[in-house]
Amino acid sequence: MISGKFTVNFYWRGSDFQFLYRLCLLSHIYQGHDCIVWLSGPPPKNEFWIDDLEKLGLVTIFDASEVFSTDDFKALGAHDMNTSDLWRMYFLYKLGGFYCDMDAVALRPWDDVMKSGWFVCSENNYHYSNGILGCPPGQSFLMEAANIVTLDNAGTVKKFTRVCQRHGIEFTHDTNLFYPYRTREIIVGKDLVYLTKTRIPDYAYSIHLFLNVLRMHYRYPYGIDRVVDSKGSVLHQLFSKISRDLPMVNESRTLGGIND
Repeated sequence: MISGKFTVNFYWRGSDFQFLYRLCLLSHIYQGHDCIVWLSGPPPKNEFWIDDLEKLGLVTIFDASEVFSTDDFKALGAHDMNTSDLWRMYFLYKLGGFYCDMDAVALRPWDDVMKSGWFVCSENNYHYSNGILGCPPGQSFLMEAANIVTLDNAGTVKKFTRVCQRHGIEFTHDTNLFYPYRTREIIVGKDLVYLTKTRIPDYAYSIHLFLNVLRMHYRYPYGIDRVVDSKGSVLHQLFSKISRDLPMVNESRTLGGIND
């Protein structure tokens, strides 16, 4: 990877690396971000995994256990999503920097979002988001937050909010810049909002797809065909652009006919 870029750290554990996770990561590459994926456990074996992007020098894959091993937590019955909630706290405590969930799409470069050394925002104008978070290393609130992560993820966001409030953590960015749509707004009728909307507010840096929410609560199919069939939608526009402007990616592993 090229040094001097804005570095975004991601975490992955599990075998189900779906199409939209890959495309979210490609959106960060497209915006010029230095993308580091911290892999816990064996790599996924399905077609959308990013080993080809690593070979192209577009992504760096590190062993997540070098920072903190989630194996014991997983062995207790934790969902892969919960291991991510735990790991990111240890990562930021030990190394600091910028962490981002794998299902956050980058709509523009994020180079200026950590000027203060911190990034804290809400996903609904009240609760603190741990899905996109940045800070210097050694912050005590992170270890307290790690201690409230449970096996079933029950109330994690609310508990994380209370921890941040106790430590006087303040929001650094407006909610709408990174969460223009909230969790309850991502489904319109029977469709995903980003597959029906043709435009996202110009000021937004990101859209969060909440893929785990879709999978766990809505049983929503979000495969490659959904994007291909949504001509003119936000996701179709974005990834048509990626497919067109990053030919090395398109040739390495097809985006599945996303081109216009």
